[in-house]
Parts: sequence; C-alpha cells; structure tokens
Amino acid sequence: MFNNSRMLWLGGSLALAGAAAAYALLVRTWQMRWGASDIEIGLSLPVDELLPNPHLEATHRVTILAPPAIVWSWLVQIGQGRDDDLISLQVRRLFLNLLLPFQ
Repeated sequence: MFNNSRMLWLGGSLALAGAAAAYALLVRTWQMRWGASDIEIGLSLPVDELLPNPHLEATHRVTILAPPAIVWSWLVQIGQGRDDDLISLQVRRLFLNLLLPFQ
C-alpha cells in the first residue's frame, strides 16, 4: 500500500510528465513556426542547400506595420556590430513586440 508521501511524489511526477508532453506536442510545435503559414513553411530559402538535413528547423514571420523605408532605417541603425548593449536591445525588442503585435 502507498503512503501519502509516495502518492504525492507519484502525482507530481505524472503532472510533470504531462506538462512536458503537452509542451513538446503543442507549444513547441507552435513556437517553431511562429506566425508563418503552411506555404511559408514549405518555401526554400537561399542558403538551405548549405545544410541539407538540419537537426532543428524553425520558420518565424513577423508583420511590421510600417513603410519599408522606416523599417530599413531602423535595421541599419541596429545593424551587426553596432549595438554593444544587449540589455538595451532586449528592452527595445520588448517594447516593439508590445507596440507592433505579431499577426
């Protein structure tokens, strides 16, 4: 017969296993194709031939409600090697995600 501590341990283990399975089957699948349609998932990208059998494949899409000239000027401003302050970049991303929601 099981005592209370063993039942609590068993119940906790089952709950943890269920949560891990739900994450792997539902949440992770959704995260790996963030905002992308089925058509976009199947598209071939310019450098796909460099790694023909990847271990991890993710396609994300973001819609920015701004004219291309504004988006480009922002991208050039924060381009590679131009922003040494990672915290600042993360804060900007947080505010952009709040102001420009994904579609």
